Amino acid sequence: MSLHNTTLPAFEPDLFNTEAYARLHASRFFGSEVRSEYFRAGHNMPTGVFHAMQVLPGLFISPGRGPYGGFDISSELDEAELAVFIAKTEARLRQCGAHRVELVLPPFCYAPHRGPRTLALLCRLGYCVIRQELNQALNVGEKCFAVQGNYANRKRLNKANRAGILVRRLNGEECREGYEAIHENRIKKDRSLSMSWQDVQQMQAAFPDRVFHFGAEQHGRIIAAAICMAVNRRTLYVFAWGERVGAESVSPVTSIAAHLFEFAQRGGFTLLDLGTSSVDGIVNPGLLRFKESLGATTSLKLSLGKALA
Repeated sequence: MSLHNTTLPAFEPDLFNTEAYARLHASRFFGSEVRSEYFRAGHNMPTGVFHAMQVLPGLFISPGRGPYGGFDISSELDEAELAVFIAKTEARLRQCGAHRVELVLPPFCYAPHRGPRTLALLCRLGYCVIRQELNQALNVGEKCFAVQGNYANRKRLNKANRAGILVRRLNGEECREGYEAIHENRIKKDRSLSMSWQDVQQMQAAFPDRVFHFGAEQHGRIIAAAICMAVNRRTLYVFAWGERVGAESVSPVTSIAAHLFEFAQRGGFTLLDLGTSSVDGIVNPGLLRFKESLGATTSLKLSLGKALA
């Protein structure tokens, strides 16, 4: 069943803030966890959620695992209500022995108006920025993918088309082959994937309608792949992508980007999140240029911390 064919409540937490996602990863952590929900007077459905895991004695982080967490709230909540929600959550954390809390906010492109206001409130309440990353995303509208990017992007896309690159959804055992292509790419760059193949399988089993695998084929062989997640009704997140060693000359990831953009258009998504182009605040210039050549815009993704003792 498509995420967009499902009747959803007015407020639904993003994927990484759901109870099901927290349960999936709970066994990896120190033990204690805190889940806080905000209910408006007279309402029996929450309009805000927060989830954090204890990773060291007294240290809770949100998310325990995942690209972001923090205070996930309805757009209807005003600043005063959010302040009350934060205060109640901090009280719960202290009751569970928390001396410090750290949280990763979603990129500002997820909520261009609400995100900065939430950050301003958190800073007034004593939170401090402890890390900043640069995140890139494509706004998904009616324009075709080629129009979004620059000349270099169109040139790469035409070259891939001439090389016979075909992109499609992967299924069954093909998904493992796609993961291995991405893993090979990470090894070449001396980097690692944050999820093992077993982790990906567990995510797929828990969220079969929200995890998608794509592959780029040449002569019947998968030479590049992408794993994506529908984090909400608006946003399709590229968890990981990459090509096999030796496939760089035909830039199959550009073809995958074009396919993902079209998939997002058909699915009713309005944002294609390409992820960060920095690690611990250090920017990867080549990766940043590549994503910008696709037509992506850059926004901040911040991590905050606060002492609760």
